[in-house]
Amino acid sequence: MMRQFLFLVLVVAFVVVSGEPDAYDKYFENKKLDHEGLQVTREEVMHNMERRKAQLEKMMVESHAKLALHHAGDDVMEEQELERIEKRIEIVNKKLERMDDMDEREIDRMHRREERRWERRRSRSREL
Repeated sequence: MMRQFLFLVLVVAFVVVSGEPDAYDKYFENKKLDHEGLQVTREEVMHNMERRKAQLEKMMVESHAKLALHHAGDDVMEEQELERIEKRIEIVNKKLERMDDMDEREIDRMHRREERRWERRRSRSREL
């Protein structure tokens, strides 16, 4: 029974990790690299948040797979490593919950922060 669960977790992890290049990479493939013409849009901020959420979900799958291997006795971890993995699962789970609960005001705040970050990059590139 535990081996079937472990196999299922590993298959899910493989499917999640082996996806196509995401739209973020495709978007910036043909975009100019000079900072003068770039402006951060709200859609880009939302896309970055979704990309980060996918990364965190991959981390959760990988952490659960390591935990399943440990509990099955196939790859026993030391106590410190086990605590670290359990803590990571807790932290990532909280982060995913916060991301799911974001309202429009928080998203607008993230957008403004990204705009300020881009403005700093533009000013630095002008100084060089």
